[in-house]
Amino acid sequence: MEVIIDMNLSKLVADLKASPNFKMPNPEQALLFLTSEVGEAADALSSTWNGYVRSEEHNALCQPEVRLKVAAELADVVIMASVAMAALGVNPDEALQKKFTELVERFS
Repeated sequence: MEVIIDMNLSKLVADLKASPNFKMPNPEQALLFLTSEVGEAADALSSTWNGYVRSEEHNALCQPEVRLKVAAELADVVIMASVAMAALGVNPDEALQKKFTELVERFS
């Protein structure tokens, strides 16, 4: 079963590359930037913790402002993943299409 993704990440990356103040990273830089964005997403969540918490009573994602911050950081992760794929010469739309199709088939 093929999954259709209705987003043009390749065009969004091309628009970003065309921005006068954006410098396209090389593949190594792009992967490091991606790792940094993942860390920022984790930090957006963990910064709400008051020490080590292993309890369902403390669910920071119940707070709308935390959800919005984490979502914004995860959007940065998607952007940098797309930039990293482009830096590697991979079309992000085709890569996601293929991966989502594989996942749907695996879990169907």
